[in-house]
Amino acid sequence: MKSRVTKSKVPFWMPDQHRLPDEPSLAVQSAVEGYDRHIWETERTWGVDRLPSLVSDDTRQRWWTGVGMLNTAIRDNNAVMVKALVDNMIVGLQKMISEAEAAGYGRLAPDIWESALSDGRVLRVVRSFPGPSYQPDNRDVILWTLEDVAQMVDKQDAINKIKEMFPGAEITDVRFKS
Repeated sequence: MKSRVTKSKVPFWMPDQHRLPDEPSLAVQSAVEGYDRHIWETERTWGVDRLPSLVSDDTRQRWWTGVGMLNTAIRDNNAVMVKALVDNMIVGLQKMISEAEAAGYGRLAPDIWESALSDGRVLRVVRSFPGPSYQPDNRDVILWTLEDVAQMVDKQDAINKIKEMFPGAEITDVRFKS
């Protein structure tokens, strides 16, 4: 259950007449990018898909219903509906934050970092163990320490050489020879 929507492969600045029939319009893509910015900020401070698990069943159901409706509107390339739903989802995020705080839940500690994995699990990196590795929700979280990450990076000679040659390069895909 991810709150992210599928991003378009078409650059946001490409005019609609140059887009493929199954690609979202510029208006849809623009609205989705605004939504993604809010989701990213919320996940950065509250954790990946953590916030819906901290609110009432009613609020959680409304959230996931909205996510489903937004995904349908995006798939249908309905710019008016996408914009309206994005606006509602942003308000919904604020309401979930208020409800979680009222229930006594807090944001992630500054030394916890999370990222979604391709299989739906969440990678949580903490400075040290046990540290702030407490997990007050039912998400499928894999816990790594910064030392674990350093040991893995230390063993990736080819990737390290590429990163040295191209400072700022990002890993976008990992493939293994079969």
